[in-house]
Amino acid sequence: MIHVQTVCKVLRANPAISQQAKPNPHLVMPVLVVDGKKYRLWVPEEEKQLEELVKKHFSEIFGEDCLYFDIKPELRSQAGLGSHPDAIAIVLDKPSFYVVENERAEHGIHDHIITQVSKFNTAFKKPETRRKITEAVFEEINNDPFKQSLVKSKVKGELYKFLTELFSSKPVVAIIIDEALEELKEAVGELPLESKIVEFRTFVREDAPSIRAHLFEPLIDSSREKETVVTSIDQKKREMIEQIKSDEAKKLLSECLERLELMNLEMKPLSGPWISVWYKGKRFMYISARKKFLQIHVQRPDNSWLRRSNIVSKEDLENTFRNKIEPTLRDFKSKA
Repeated sequence: MIHVQTVCKVLRANPAISQQAKPNPHLVMPVLVVDGKKYRLWVPEEEKQLEELVKKHFSEIFGEDCLYFDIKPELRSQAGLGSHPDAIAIVLDKPSFYVVENERAEHGIHDHIITQVSKFNTAFKKPETRRKITEAVFEEINNDPFKQSLVKSKVKGELYKFLTELFSSKPVVAIIIDEALEELKEAVGELPLESKIVEFRTFVREDAPSIRAHLFEPLIDSSREKETVVTSIDQKKREMIEQIKSDEAKKLLSECLERLELMNLEMKPLSGPWISVWYKGKRFMYISARKKFLQIHVQRPDNSWLRRSNIVSKEDLENTFRNKIEPTLRDFKSKA
């Protein structure tokens, strides 16, 4: 079944991606029509462009109770994983995990998928590899306030024990690709692990190329699709404001969100009382609504975190923008 909510969901594009990728003029491209507006197929020129889109929309692919972890170069080296797969996605409500392989259809299927996943499977059988992955994921969760909050709400008992047991089970390979060729569908039978293919197609609006729609079938139960995907950012803002009991904190949250919009930062709804804030496709900060105050977590370009800010007054908000949000945003812009 095609995921209709996702088809019709229009998302603002990453400008850096928009400038780099161009449609192939020699191909006959399909057209998507949403509310009378025409969208034409957009094909990424680089695998990294697809990776950025998948990272941005992983909760819509794997579900809101999911955490997504890049496999970093140092972990690849220590665990002997090679250059692929790209990431690990952990599903918390029904404990399981995916090995994520983001791929462009024009790459050789055997070299870029079969060989790499087989290599990962061989390495993953080693207890030392599983231990290193467990430690890396454990550390990243402890350094990320949103991941910490989601895990605490879903995982009973000790986190390290949960991860150790999780990574003792067999993963499912999620192959996310811009076009699911027949060659790929036949080739997954060669893989040593259960595999699922997600064809992730992107369309750009003809009269506004910076606006996009994404078409894919999510890897979540169909019975959970509505609650997982339909929440818009405007709806999420209303929910968070209603959740706050203090009138002053409601005003502070409204003002904070308005100021972030004026700074041209993109906001994305998350599970629970959270909104993530993005600058040009890179996560910049989290905002969380509490009963009598709001929390702001700012992430530097090097992925480290500034100390959490608890906002209970206008002065707190001003100080957080002046001393944390604005300087960090300048750092992001200087490195863009």
